[in-house]
Amino acid sequence: MEGTIYINGEIGVNYKYSDALIDLERNKNASAIRIFINSPGGSFHEGMNIYNLFKRSGKQLFTENSGVVASMGVTLFCVAPKGSRYYDPDKGEFFIHNPWGEPSGDADYLAEASKLMKKAEKELVNIYSLATGSMPETIAGLMSIQTSLTSEQVESLGFAEIKHNVLKVVAKLNYKLNYYQMTDEELNVKINASADSVFAKIKDFFKKAGVIKAFVLQDAAGTSLDFGEEIRASDEIAVGSKATVEGKPAEGEYVLPDGVTLVFVAGAVTEIKPKEAEDEELAALKAENESLKTQLAESQSKVTDSVALVEGISAEFKAFKAQTTSDIKSFRAEKPEEVEKEIRKPFKS
Repeated sequence: MEGTIYINGEIGVNYKYSDALIDLERNKNASAIRIFINSPGGSFHEGMNIYNLFKRSGKQLFTENSGVVASMGVTLFCVAPKGSRYYDPDKGEFFIHNPWGEPSGDADYLAEASKLMKKAEKELVNIYSLATGSMPETIAGLMSIQTSLTSEQVESLGFAEIKHNVLKVVAKLNYKLNYYQMTDEELNVKINASADSVFAKIKDFFKKAGVIKAFVLQDAAGTSLDFGEEIRASDEIAVGSKATVEGKPAEGEYVLPDGVTLVFVAGAVTEIKPKEAEDEELAALKAENESLKTQLAESQSKVTDSVALVEGISAEFKAFKAQTTSDIKSFRAEKPEEVEKEIRKPFKS
């Protein structure tokens, strides 16, 4: 038996944790649940509570989009395992971005708010990376530039299987009562405008508090990479981060003092190459080769000594042989002296 859950509207407003509890209770006898999502996102904490609730349900989960899937809507979409998520590009947009917020308070409060937002960002990157199998750096880069994914990107990154409609028949009346009924283009414009406004306000807060300053990083050659105010530390640099060199967009490869290489195209980081490390197997072979060289040198030394010893013995033997030969040749046998024989006479009494 397969149950269904419909998530429509803003997370934490139109769909809450209590709604998720009711939906699970309603589907308690179902072995599998198909979750349909049409949401622009919403509260991070409310969304994570719902996500964890579904994860712990013990049900076989499937997710599909019945409209737009954005922000925390994407997180809930990823609650189903890979191969059980389906996306229909004709029904709505698929949008990922870093967490947004409008905190207000003194410098300490804003600094703490920034840490919490970064923590939330890393948590989402981890969820998306595990769900898709894509590299965390790739996901982080796309989130940082507020990306509306194409159906090809959704599929190639591993977010979902694409539902391809053989025949598309359109007959609708768009009242435009709210943004759930907007066209994809109108929704994209609205989301981007909202995001720009939020980011602008947050930056103004941090600037006034003296927290945000341009981050400049020097590479091993002394070239200064200006990352502006978006980056505050080197560990925040990811694919998509932008930088300039002498006022112009960074281009090419820049090797940092720690050996990491940043690759830029038109001012944006496209690849982060780790420090080159010697292959362990190659290093082992080199060490073994050096050991064999030492052993060979020692063996050659012993052979040289042995050859010298043999040559010395051979020379002595030759000298002995020559002397012996000479002695034999010079030897003359002499006639033995005659010995007078004693004549014994018979004894007579």
